[in-house]
Amino acid sequence: MTSYMQVKEALRARITDGSWTTGSRLPPERGLAEELGASRNTVRKAIKLLAAEAYVSTSENSRPIVAYVRRGESDTSPTPAEFGDEAEKKSADDYILDASPLEVLEARLVIEPEAVALAALRARAENIDEIRKALTESLAARNLADFEHWDAQLHQAIFRATRNTALIGYYRTVNQIRNQPDWIALKKKSVTAERQRLYDRQHSAIVNAIAARLPDKAKAAMRAHLESVRKAMLL
Repeated sequence: MTSYMQVKEALRARITDGSWTTGSRLPPERGLAEELGASRNTVRKAIKLLAAEAYVSTSENSRPIVAYVRRGESDTSPTPAEFGDEAEKKSADDYILDASPLEVLEARLVIEPEAVALAALRARAENIDEIRKALTESLAARNLADFEHWDAQLHQAIFRATRNTALIGYYRTVNQIRNQPDWIALKKKSVTAERQRLYDRQHSAIVNAIAARLPDKAKAAMRAHLESVRKAMLL
């Protein structure tokens, strides 16, 4: 019977050589177990190790998604567990701008629910006005380009309301990523008219919670929104 470490290495090889591309889902556990001569529990354990090393991203009730990004055909860049002198020379912005859409969404899920809770506590009247204006414009958007622009402005206004310069700087970099070809292509593919209406409702819930000074409600609303975005973009 194949060991979990052997299974892990076999799966890792398929990720790093490009057989499974960034953002794609791994095959079902049953098929992998049969193919590799291992039990499903062994496959599951191997996948947990890959997730711990940032090769895949896992979530409840769905198959793991490849998170590893190849830097070139020869794949000579550091693996997620290897960092040398060159890696240390990269700036924080470099790391964010080099991230895959999946990695960006994971980071947003970690940071933005907490940031919006802070905004609900700290927002001044002018911040609320700016947030409401961005929401109004996004609700009135007649095409994806306009919606995407005002969506970005809305989230940026929320970060300004935190009055935390580190958080504001972080989201300015995220907005640069939203203009990259990979992100735009995913948006075009995922944002249907129905999904845009869902985002409108979720944005409204976030803004209303901020205006009402309800940090826990704002946090929950932001998390629900970002989970919807991640699910749509990675289908």
